Amino acid sequence: MKYNHSLTNSNKVIPACLSVLCLSILVLPWCLSSDILTRAAQGQIKTLEKHENYPNEPLNFVEIKAANKSVRLGEGFSAGENWLQNASFRVKNVSNKEIVYIEIDINFPETKSSGNEMSYRLKFGHRPAAHDSNRALSFKSDSEMILGLTAENYDRLVKFVEERQQFSTLSNATIRIGFVIFADGTAWGGGLFHRQDPNNPNRYIPVPS
Repeated sequence: MKYNHSLTNSNKVIPACLSVLCLSILVLPWCLSSDILTRAAQGQIKTLEKHENYPNEPLNFVEIKAANKSVRLGEGFSAGENWLQNASFRVKNVSNKEIVYIEIDINFPETKSSGNEMSYRLKFGHRPAAHDSNRALSFKSDSEMILGLTAENYDRLVKFVEERQQFSTLSNATIRIGFVIFADGTAWGGGLFHRQDPNNPNRYIPVPS
């Protein structure tokens, strides 16, 4: 009799287990699809980082915006494939001189997989002695300014990168202050101060420290 009683209990347990299993099978795809939809809505995780840091840099990055929101250097943020569209940099002139020309480089480390690292240069202001149509820049000491990636610049950036790989595959970029020229004719780049070459105004010579 005890043997028969045990069999009866087992028969009662099996349907319950099957019910739980069936429910799990039904719920699991919903959870997976929900997770996929959430990820699709949020986009991929992107990061912007600072490429180099020099103690004598004439500019400080005060605020950076990408994907229509403020982001922090080195911290991941969710964005779609056009994550650098309308990107902007609020910078502060921490030098004691007026700035008339700025170059900011946007580098893409992930492009190293197909060759040399690709770097796109943004230019702001008119470079002295250069033949360009850039608008003049007067960036006073201790003031702030927003340097934005225009729609035209963004299109050029994407076309430039896609000479080697799809821009949508990139999730990381580094920014650096490439070159800065002051109103007095001196300049800064790569941690060094420069002066104009008297024989070639387009050329700048490092000043010995």
